[in-house]
Amino acid sequence: MSFQKLEAEREARVGRLQIAKAEMEAKREAKRVELGLKKEENEKEQMKQVVGIEDFDQESLKAKYGEENLEQFPLLKVNEYAKKEFPVVGVSVEFTYAGGSPQDGFKTVATLAGISVVGKGKGSKDSKQVAAQALLMAFRNGAVGVLSEEQQANLTKMKNFDFSKAAEPKVPEPASFDQTIVPDNFAEKVAPVVAMSQTGINSVQYVSQAAQIFEQTIEWDTDGGMAAAGNSKIFTTVCAFGHIEASGTGKNKKESKQQAAELIIPKIVTNFGDPIQYRANKKSKK
Repeated sequence: MSFQKLEAEREARVGRLQIAKAEMEAKREAKRVELGLKKEENEKEQMKQVVGIEDFDQESLKAKYGEENLEQFPLLKVNEYAKKEFPVVGVSVEFTYAGGSPQDGFKTVATLAGISVVGKGKGSKDSKQVAAQALLMAFRNGAVGVLSEEQQANLTKMKNFDFSKAAEPKVPEPASFDQTIVPDNFAEKVAPVVAMSQTGINSVQYVSQAAQIFEQTIEWDTDGGMAAAGNSKIFTTVCAFGHIEASGTGKNKKESKQQAAELIIPKIVTNFGDPIQYRANKKSKK
């Protein structure tokens, strides 16, 4: 093969590589533009969420409610309030990130039973803390939550439920759902929370086994803790179960994970069903 022919083939290869490189760079640039447009659209949608909703930063909270009335651990307290006042499936504190930047600050929307507030902070965690504080203070100062007819009916049933009779029928304490005995009238006589306790496992184990039953991915994400008074810390754990999630707080990682599990269980039941009953029905069909 002549030198001229080899040189021509080399130049052809170089040319093809240059074209392929240019095409790849063009695709990358198009992808960057597409992602940029999506980011702008998401930011616009996020900003729409806060339109017309009262917003707070730490200083405006102090000015409106008085520093002495604010909670040291707002995330913990607002979740405790939600569990006490709205102990029904499908009602819990929801936090939605609403955009921001290090220069302009960050915003988080906190919602419970139709009541929403916006928290502003230097970071996303700060804005979440402020949002939790603002939501809690809103309810303590007269805000009235709005529930659907079904949720209101469930709340009434829950408040009128006689827990002294909930222990019947008694069942052995199994080590897992596989050994759980579910009587025919289980759903009618045992409240959901009590039913869970009768499985003999804690809420974290309950959620983990529910993930196996419903074949869903599960992730636990606990932060490093936020500094609090008295050299203590407040930890936050986010539990992601499939497409749903819930966050819990506590004075240690175990406590925050436990609360996250307790808060996501009603969402699991709402979105996937009762894992105990599901397992029992699956076995009965075999």
